[in-house]
Amino acid sequence: MPVIDTHVHVLDPRRFPYPERTLGYRPGPSETGTAEALIAVMDAHGVDHAVLVQASVYGYDNDAILDALARAPDRFRAVVMAPNEPAALTRQARMPGVCAVRLNLTDFGGHDDHERVVDMARAIIDAGLCVQVQAGPERLLGMLDRLGDGPVIIDHLGRPDLGAGTRDLDRIAALAGRAQTWLKVSGGFRLNGCGDWRQTATELKPLTEAFGPDRLLWGSDWPFINVDADRPSYAETLDWGHEVIAEPAASHLAAARLFGWLS
Repeated sequence: MPVIDTHVHVLDPRRFPYPERTLGYRPGPSETGTAEALIAVMDAHGVDHAVLVQASVYGYDNDAILDALARAPDRFRAVVMAPNEPAALTRQARMPGVCAVRLNLTDFGGHDDHERVVDMARAIIDAGLCVQVQAGPERLLGMLDRLGDGPVIIDHLGRPDLGAGTRDLDRIAALAGRAQTWLKVSGGFRLNGCGDWRQTATELKPLTEAFGPDRLLWGSDWPFINVDADRPSYAETLDWGHEVIAEPAASHLAAARLFGWLS
């Protein structure tokens, strides 16, 4: 069974300079993550495939991940960012290896209008792509309740605040009732209110059980940018994901099917 990392970034300012102005997080000089470094990390940890997710710093300029995808099409798939324009979404949908469009409602300031977000999500699905959304529980509920049918991937466990008791977890778990909705077990080190993120498997178990292993995806969030202290190692994120997900093999199989490595 292949091991699939469904959430990594390419940050290569030497070959693909960051825009002078960006609405997303701007990585520092030590926070690079080239395609070559990513492949080396994957090889060292027995990871067969990875999904390249557009980082907010690059905005709609997807050249860095599309270049990596073109150089290793068997190992990678891509989740791009795109403007809310039918022609742009159609172009992305026709690119081999592009599987989804990301709506980063947490870090990227171009999605403030709720109506526009729902309309764009529908347009992404109509173009034949998955919607991948990063948002907190309240915004996720408001968006998915109105979206209708179509594939949606929820980034980083839905960004719950574990310091708020079970409220956030219960709200995200309710989204498991929507068909074609996958929950990405990633960004554990970004969880709020959790103490040691490596010890959160028991706390997250009711949430992951709600989705079941066939609709859970593991992602490392490599190269671990925008972390104030205690940056994780790749091995720690892999071990944590396999502890939080009760049946890792079933989860990797689900990722292989969703992203086109298995029919």
